Amino acid sequence: MTKDMIRKQYGEFFSNEFAEVKDRLVEFVQNPAIQKDRTDNELYFSEDIIVEETTGTSGVPFRCAKTKPERAILSLGIWKQRRRVDREVSPGNLFQFNHIGKDADKLDIYNYDPENLLKIYGKVKDANARWLHTPPSTIQHHVVSLQKNNIQLDLPKLKVIECNGEYLRPETKKILEEYFNVQVVNQYGTIETWTIGLSCACGNLHINENVYVELVDDDNNPITKPLVTGRLLLTALSNRLLPFTRYLSGDYGYFNEETCGCGNPNPTFTVLEGREINLIKGCKEKLYGNVFFHQMVRRVLRERQIPGLEYIQVIQSNLDHFNVYTNYFDEVEVFMELFASAACLCMERDVAFQHNILSESEIVRKQREKPNVFICRC
Repeated sequence: MTKDMIRKQYGEFFSNEFAEVKDRLVEFVQNPAIQKDRTDNELYFSEDIIVEETTGTSGVPFRCAKTKPERAILSLGIWKQRRRVDREVSPGNLFQFNHIGKDADKLDIYNYDPENLLKIYGKVKDANARWLHTPPSTIQHHVVSLQKNNIQLDLPKLKVIECNGEYLRPETKKILEEYFNVQVVNQYGTIETWTIGLSCACGNLHINENVYVELVDDDNNPITKPLVTGRLLLTALSNRLLPFTRYLSGDYGYFNEETCGCGNPNPTFTVLEGREINLIKGCKEKLYGNVFFHQMVRRVLRERQIPGLEYIQVIQSNLDHFNVYTNYFDEVEVFMELFASAACLCMERDVAFQHNILSESEIVRKQREKPNVFICRC
């Protein structure tokens, strides 16, 4: 079961248990004219059924539906996991930067101007927030801007930052821990299943009770041994309106070998940074573009100090052609020459890199999307 299969034939996947609304619901989710009128990701089909929308990693909209009772069960599962991390967390002291619902006070978290950030964190402080729920790359941009302007926030009540919505890189986790002086946890999930795992004090992702996780290899053979990487196959145990059974999420990971010492009995697993859509096509070995091109940037900047790179994205259009999008900076042509040369050398392939410079407004728009250094579109 995949996202593309559902998108093409919603009627085959909505449960017949909801036959009286099924046809209208299929028409609703397939109608592109029905748009979100706010910045949240929800569309209200009825009082009891909510349609959730995401563009995710691919940038292609995908909609799934849940009943309010289903969402309540999933929400209880999330809070059970959070309370294992911090017994004092509650809905009243968790402040959300994303997944904030239709009635929340909207904050422009993608405006990194220090004056705007001070207003945002003023609200966090006024709310006596103990937990902060946020995309990791966004709050890292906050820290960079605040530090550049010699601003240290005073948030005495804040104890935990819960990162969600994208991969939490180890270096990002360290930056947040050092600046805010708090525990940083990783909430891994999908809009289809909600929370799949939440990391504990030991740093391990514990599988949530509301989802069953399997691993399969590229030929769909089951993987049960620990430390063997495979594709994540998810079964949502609480979704009845739109059941997700053995659903390929597009992520890769492996089961951990040892029992976690934190006391949480739920099994643990590790999610890798690369996704199926991040695989570079045409290489001899499996290369995750998000990881590979991030390494190429670091390699170039390590060999030659070139300031000014603020944004980069690589999109593979065919086996031998890559479009590279960056901001403009003084030595951008030198950077691109070194970047393309290093990438070809490490891939052991002679491919073309076409450079495109983005305007400031285009970069602002892209920064609001899920961050992907690389996407394969061939």
